[in-house]
Amino acid sequence: MLQGLEVISDNKQSEQAIKPRGLLTRLQQGTLILGIKVALPVFFVLEELNQALPRSDEKFREILESTIDTIVNLDLEPLRIPRPRRPKARFSGHTSVMFRS
Repeated sequence: MLQGLEVISDNKQSEQAIKPRGLLTRLQQGTLILGIKVALPVFFVLEELNQALPRSDEKFREILESTIDTIVNLDLEPLRIPRPRRPKARFSGHTSVMFRS
């Protein structure tokens, strides 16, 4: 992968080389290795937890019902589904374009 990024980023004049060059620079920094080594133990523990917990809709419903009961008992704000955010046009394309026949 690094060799591929080097080839792409060698073209100094191309705007398409900017992102691969930045990615290559990040991948060659020692802080990346440190971050990976620090994160790995956390991910291993999380994976063990994922395997230990049952993954089912029924279990989620139990957790949700218990949470709602606790919220009601403690007179807290009820759960609300967050308002959906519109993605930026550069990520989703132009949605307001009208088609003409």
